[in-house]
Amino acid sequence: MQPYNEYTRTDADGSYALFKIVVVNRVPEQLDLSTLRAGASSHPYELEITRDNELKWTFNDIMLPDSNASEPNSHGYVKYEIQLKKDLSAGTEIWNAADIYFDYHAPVRTNEVKNVITLQSPTSVGERADAVARLYPNPTSDRVTIASPLLVAGTIMVYNNLGEVVLSVRHTGGARADMNTGMLPAGVYYVSCPVAGGIAAGC
Repeated sequence: MQPYNEYTRTDADGSYALFKIVVVNRVPEQLDLSTLRAGASSHPYELEITRDNELKWTFNDIMLPDSNASEPNSHGYVKYEIQLKKDLSAGTEIWNAADIYFDYHAPVRTNEVKNVITLQSPTSVGERADAVARLYPNPTSDRVTIASPLLVAGTIMVYNNLGEVVLSVRHTGGARADMNTGMLPAGVYYVSCPVAGGIAAGC
C-alpha cells in the first residue's frame, strides 16, 4: 500500500505564514510497520515512530501561506509505502485517516479512507493477488488497463516518484478503465483510482 496524506491551509486569517505543521497517522493493525519505506514529500520533514504505532511527520519552518494569499503554495503532501500483513482474508477492511496540526491549533482530521482486500488470480506480470484493483500490462509503454469490480466513477491519478500528478483521467464508471500512457517518459509511476468506499492507492 502507498498511503498519501495531503494538507492544505485554509485559515480565515491569511496575514501570516505557518511555521510548523505536524501530520500524525496511526498505522492500521493490518499493516506491517517493519516494512515502512519513506516516500516523496512536498517539504523537508522529520519522521518519528511513536510507541502507539503512530507515524509523526514534523515540518519545521515550513512557512506555508494561506490559500487566500497564495493558493498554489498552500498545499503539501507526504507519502510512504508499507506492506500488508500476510494471510489477510478476503473482505478485510483497512481504515485510515490522519490528524494535521497547524502551528499550535487543534488537529484537523483528514477524510477516512477504506480499502478492502479481495482475492484474485493474477494473470499478468505486476498483478497482485491481494490487490483491490488490477493494473495490466505492467510494465507497459503506451496503454494500461485498470480492472476491479469495486471501480466507480471518479478521477484516476498517476504520480511520479516526486509525488507530482503527471496524468489524470476521468472515469465515468464500470469495472474497467483504459488509459493512454504513451506520452509519459520511461520510469516508475504510482496510480490511485476511485473504488467503492474510498481510494485504491498504488493499484
